[in-house]
Amino acid sequence: MRTYVVLVIASVWGAMSFTSLTRAQGTSAGGSVAAELSGRWVSTDHVTFTNPSRAGSAFFLDIVIAKDGTFQGVWDAYTCFSYPGAYSTMIISCSRAKKPAKVRGKFNLTAGNGEIELEQLGRSSFKHMLGPKLNVELPKDWLKQGDPVLYTSQLLHKPK
Repeated sequence: MRTYVVLVIASVWGAMSFTSLTRAQGTSAGGSVAAELSGRWVSTDHVTFTNPSRAGSAFFLDIVIAKDGTFQGVWDAYTCFSYPGAYSTMIISCSRAKKPAKVRGKFNLTAGNGEIELEQLGRSSFKHMLGPKLNVELPKDWLKQGDPVLYTSQLLHKPK
C-alpha cells in the first residue's frame, strides 16, 4: 500500500499561505489531546479578510479549557471596516468590539466536536481542529436568523 503526502500551497498576489491541520483525536508524541488542549486559548484582537463573504464570520474567544474538555471564558464580536488594497483587492480589517460576554461549553476530545453556549446569542454544536492553532467552527445555520454565516475562531495557546 502506498501512502502519499500532499502539501497544498495557495498563492494570492504574492502572498503565500501554508495550512496543515489535524483533527483533534487520539494521542500524539506530546501526550493526550486533553493535555494538549488544557490551558488558556485566546484569539487575536484583530483579523483581516480579502473575501467580503467571510467578513463578519470570525468571533473572538478567550477561554480556559480543563483536562475534561469543559471550558469557560469570554467571547466578543469583531467590528469591521473596508478599504482598497493592492491590485484592486478590497481589504476588510476587523477589531474586537470590546463588549465581551460569557462563554462556556465542552469539547468532545475524541470526536473533534463539542457544545458551546455564547451569552446573549445561544447554544450550538461546533467542530474543532487542532494544528498550530485551535480552530473552532460553528454550523452556518446555528443562529437561525438572517443569512447563514459560518462562524469561526482561531485561538493560540497561551503558556502559563
